[in-house]
Parts: sequence; C-alpha cells; structure tokens
Amino acid sequence: MKELVIPAINRFGAGCISDISKLVAMKHLKKAIVITDRNLVDCGIVRKVENVLRNGGIDFVVYDGTSPNPTKTNVHCALAMLQANDCDFIIGLGGGSPNDCAKAVGILATNGGKLE
Repeated sequence: MKELVIPAINRFGAGCISDISKLVAMKHLKKAIVITDRNLVDCGIVRKVENVLRNGGIDFVVYDGTSPNPTKTNVHCALAMLQANDCDFIIGLGGGSPNDCAKAVGILATNGGKLE
C-alpha cells in the first residue's frame, strides 16, 4: 500500500501573512523555507514576509530561484536547501510557479521518492 501525504493547511489571500506567527506557534514549527522568485524579492514582497517572520522570532531561509514554469532543478535546489537547513515548514510565496515549486518540494520532503 502507498500513501501520499499533502499538507493540511494552505493559506492565501489578502492579510494571510499576518497569521504566520500565530499558526507557527500553534503547530510548534521551528524554521521555514520561503520558496519564491526573484521578481518578488526585487519588488519588496519577500521583505514584508521576512519582517513578519523576524518580528515573530521565526527562523527562515529563502529560495528565490523559482523559474516561470518551475523546473526539476528548481525543485531539487529548494528541497536541498530545506534539508540542509532543517526547515520543518514551507511558505510558498507568489503566483503559480513558486507555489507549484513549493508543493513539489513539500511532497518530496514528506513522502520521498522521485519528482518524475
């Protein structure tokens, strides 16, 4: 028998970042990987999330290498960063590409296996 585990909590929409600290504390999480793209770093959106995390005392790393239509390399690089930094949760920040990358990383981190 095989089992696929998918995260139970997905938050999106206006104001969702303000709930990060409360959710992290409630779930006893320790360290995030923020999976995003370079455009959101350059326009300052990532900095807003970083500030919320810092103000909440939440440790994090940022993977900003997601391409439009994320590649296998994007997923493997973000997964390696998650594992190397002992991250226990993922924040997918952006549109479809960063969120698709984040979902793939989450599935692999939780279930193992190959992306293919």
